[in-house]
Amino acid sequence: MIRLLFVACVLSQVSFAFMPSVPNMVKEVLEGRSTRPTYIGFRHRVRSGGNDFTEVEEQIFQDRGRTHFVWRAHGQVFTGSRTKEGYALENDRRISSRSSAFLRYLLTNSGDELLNTLQAEGFIRPAQMQTYKAGFVLENDPATWNLKENFLVQPDVYLKRLPTDVAIVVNGGERLLYIDDSYRGIRRLEWKEGEKNVAWNFQQFSAHKGLGTFPKIASFEVDGQTQVETSLVSVLTSDAKKQPKPVRSNASIGGSDESLLAVLLGYR
Repeated sequence: MIRLLFVACVLSQVSFAFMPSVPNMVKEVLEGRSTRPTYIGFRHRVRSGGNDFTEVEEQIFQDRGRTHFVWRAHGQVFTGSRTKEGYALENDRRISSRSSAFLRYLLTNSGDELLNTLQAEGFIRPAQMQTYKAGFVLENDPATWNLKENFLVQPDVYLKRLPTDVAIVVNGGERLLYIDDSYRGIRRLEWKEGEKNVAWNFQQFSAHKGLGTFPKIASFEVDGQTQVETSLVSVLTSDAKKQPKPVRSNASIGGSDESLLAVLLGYR
């Protein structure tokens, strides 16, 4: 869709600074995503106190509309599933989540689903979903389209230089969405929790044949201090021959293990 709009600009001989609409950028991020349920494997390093980190392995499975998880930490295996409020573990423990954007971005192939989540959570305002002024339609001869006059310029969508490159920022008022300037993926999800600034960062976007593009590295930070370091281990579809099988666990989570999962899952 973004490419079509660029062509439209050329055809109509419009010369103005063009930035695609927010819906088009978000949908471009998911271009090539598989329509089949997905398995994703992660390896996390979760801050467990001071400068100490503990490794947590995670497997995410999608099956018949539900999302299931397997976590391994300290030699123990814990299993659970995603609920509307957060995570339900097999031992009846619950871990609440403050955002669904992390999982929606990584698991969905639908741009509309991702847009709905981002809008519902305040990363995007309703007005930023509009591309053109009211009443304007792309019909008839493209040479008659006055895109320069009818394209809605969003003042709260702008370029920002990061330490290593540039990203497109969508200021939703409550939260900030950063999009890779080449539309390969979401770079950052940022918001406030009370007086604290929290954010998920995504880097090193890599294309997986037939599956879409995913970030190899992610991190979660609170007031600039990294709490979780995440690396992508694998991405597979549900019919992959070597896909791991979900396991059930009777392990009773508590103490440090529960604290680790609370840090890892509480903001995603």
